[in-house]
Amino acid sequence: MKFNLIPIFLCLFLVLSGQTKITKAYNYIYAGEVMLKEKKYNEALNYFEKSFKLAYTDNPNYLLDAAHSAFKLNQDKLAGSFLEKSILEYKVPLIFLKTYDKLKEFKNNETFQKVINNYNSIYGKFYSNKKNLDAFLEVEELKHYDQYVREIDAYYSGYNSDDFNQLDENHQPKEISNKDYINFRDKLMDKTDSLNALRLIEITKKYGYQKNSWLLIWHHRTTYNKDDYFWSYFKPFIQKQIEIGNIEKSFLAQFEDTIDSLYNGKQKYGTTWDYSVPIEDIKNVDKLREEINLPPLYYNYYVYGSPLPEDYKLDYKDFIKIIINNIKE
Repeated sequence: MKFNLIPIFLCLFLVLSGQTKITKAYNYIYAGEVMLKEKKYNEALNYFEKSFKLAYTDNPNYLLDAAHSAFKLNQDKLAGSFLEKSILEYKVPLIFLKTYDKLKEFKNNETFQKVINNYNSIYGKFYSNKKNLDAFLEVEELKHYDQYVREIDAYYSGYNSDDFNQLDENHQPKEISNKDYINFRDKLMDKTDSLNALRLIEITKKYGYQKNSWLLIWHHRTTYNKDDYFWSYFKPFIQKQIEIGNIEKSFLAQFEDTIDSLYNGKQKYGTTWDYSVPIEDIKNVDKLREEINLPPLYYNYYVYGSPLPEDYKLDYKDFIKIIINNIKE
């Protein structure tokens, strides 16, 4: 029996270099997005493909951007495979595909139209493509509860807030004050989050980390600094997942910045993208971001057009060096 030793050596290299597969995958993504911005489509596509071969990343836009690069290079079949993968792995909505800015110029492309026309068929394979469907569906059910209580205002938008009615014991409309309604809604949301927290911990203990649970975890961000039941479990769990390479190093940074922003009026990593909340150590923020495998703040400016905070110093030339150095073999 023959064994393929290349993956073993690759994993060993990544460990020795301090990079897990998911860390390396994100570095290729960052490089791909920068090259795409510069219209260097060959390089962009190369980096995107390397990333996808290494590890799952949490944003379907990367696949759509890879499709953009492939279309530009007249590699339509490859572009179509990226589009299909965005549906199979992320359940990207049809309207999103049709309106995604970087795909608009290809709306009349035969391959693009084929994916659009076959969307329902591709979408139908989404659930059969899941390795652990039971765990996935359980988390999706919790997300349904999570979103319902947060969208309850929109659901009942046909009623004026001061004229919200329900039926009394005689099946007659009963007026509920706006204040009472808001209190009910907030209590329902808190109760739902608490029940979801308990169940998510049970699911995670049974099945391991679920990639579709991020939203449920995010809705506990305001208690991140407390040693409550939820975070006393999830903090050490997530940190362990980061160590073994199942979760990206930057996972908790946004939670930390949210708490710092709320209670201290500052942020450490600049992940809120709101620079009216000052970054505590602007001179060293890129070093801090590097520690958790985030690109320099300049990346947000260069790729997404986000304004840079005052006193931030990094020029384009040094930025490119950092991005390329992070993907050197």
